[in-house]
Amino acid sequence: RGRRDGGQAGAVAAAELQTHVERISGAKLPLATTADTVAGPRILLGRSAETERLGIAIPSGFTPALAEEGYVLQVVGDALVAAGNDDGPALQEDPKDPYSFPTVYKGTLFAVYDLLERLGCRWYYPGDFGTCLPEARDLAVPALDVRAKPSFPVRGFWYGLPASRRNNAQLTADMDLWMLRNRFLPYGSVLPSAGDGSVMAPFRKNKVEKIDGKRVVTNLLFVEH
Repeated sequence: RGRRDGGQAGAVAAAELQTHVERISGAKLPLATTADTVAGPRILLGRSAETERLGIAIPSGFTPALAEEGYVLQVVGDALVAAGNDDGPALQEDPKDPYSFPTVYKGTLFAVYDLLERLGCRWYYPGDFGTCLPEARDLAVPALDVRAKPSFPVRGFWYGLPASRRNNAQLTADMDLWMLRNRFLPYGSVLPSAGDGSVMAPFRKNKVEKIDGKRVVTNLLFVEH
């Protein structure tokens, strides 16, 4: 049984786990939220009162250093915890976009994809064509104690398309999902633009200098590595 919360991001993580497990084994995991009473073996997605009770140290926070991203996969008793840093500047979710998230980091979703990779799932190319899943009636998870942190805070992928396909909604959706499944975090999602500048504010500093006797103020974008 999978247990999740966390709005749209939590829903995507739960749906991806449920869908892949069903495609692999034929079994459909029932979903529950923290409002439900769940007994027996369970998968806990994201931070909750139960992960706090179990003493799971889940990464959190967001600073211009971009050093806080990460997630855990940990078996405690009969519970498997897949949770990560889902913090960051508050973003505007797009109800029409299933892959629009309320914050920059997607740690819990990436924990789910790590788990699925350990079960044999691979996503070599966007869409069903590049999706390779194993077939197994029974799935087993070892006594995991994984604490993952990316080597690079920004991870992107550049591709080109003919003009006739640049507005193809299905292709865009397939590419967005493929990048998520491979745990990309492109520059544009790490430092999203905001009309009022509020999202970018933590990363901006003013540089004041004199040029030809005049005081010049330059607004700079800082990203620490």
